[in-house]
Amino acid sequence: MIAENKVESIVWLDEIDSTNKYALERFEELQDGALVCAMSQTAGRGRHQRVWQSPPGENVYASFVVKNFPDPIHRASWIGSLAVLDTFAELLPDLDVWLKWPNDVYCRERKIAGLLCEGYARGECRGVVIGMGV
Repeated sequence: MIAENKVESIVWLDEIDSTNKYALERFEELQDGALVCAMSQTAGRGRHQRVWQSPPGENVYASFVVKNFPDPIHRASWIGSLAVLDTFAELLPDLDVWLKWPNDVYCRERKIAGLLCEGYARGECRGVVIGMGV
């Protein structure tokens, strides 16, 4: 069941198969910079179709919609990974966080976040969805 609550450009979902899939399927109707968040995902995934465990209420599952992304899609992954790493470093400066290039954030030897970027192109509407699980 999908319970949807839109606040400006944030979409909050109780449960969804994948925030990236949701954002890609609604890419043209979502605003540039929209954030899709879910309390749980039933089919979360990572790079190379790996399964991303997404139990309810334990983590952050979110996808950003970026329209008219000017660079190749792999740069979106770099930008997203560095942004997550910088956010951890700023909010929790005592943590030993580092990036396993190109898309995994670690604290010491444990993975604490992963990113999955997927491109969107239909007609003249182009962009990227940057998904993250923390």
